Amino acid sequence: MKLFCRVLPLAIAVLMGAPVAAQDTASLRVVPRLTVTGEASVTTEPDLAQIRTGVTSQARTAKEASDANARAAQGVVAALRAAGIDDKDIQTTRLTLQPTYDNSTGPTRGKINGFLASNQVMVRARDIGKLADIIDRTVSAGALGTAMTRVVAL
Repeated sequence: MKLFCRVLPLAIAVLMGAPVAAQDTASLRVVPRLTVTGEASVTTEPDLAQIRTGVTSQARTAKEASDANARAAQGVVAALRAAGIDDKDIQTTRLTLQPTYDNSTGPTRGKINGFLASNQVMVRARDIGKLADIIDRTVSAGALGTAMTRVVAL
């Protein structure tokens, strides 16, 4: 009986631990899994450039400044067309007409002394090889501040 009293608690402890051990084994079961890691890069030549250019005109009256600016802008657009740019790739992005003021120290200081007209266009050049020619033509036609704003591969 003494032996039975000593063995009984040991047997109960072993049997109570068996379900816990079974649970641990079940939680360690391996679930099939697939992991894929990759990296890639692509290099290509650009095939589209965006150019911002425009003209600015100053005159005594708003009408004179506006008319002079319209003529100058037409000259730039004609140069762009001559360079092979389609009308769909020429877009006016900014058109302004504002007064200019006398900055002298005399009695006319602060008074309007003329007008400044400006016309900015965004051009999409689809032939990168013609960029230098396009810029030369726009500058020769009177464009100021010609800048390439973006070159991309489509």
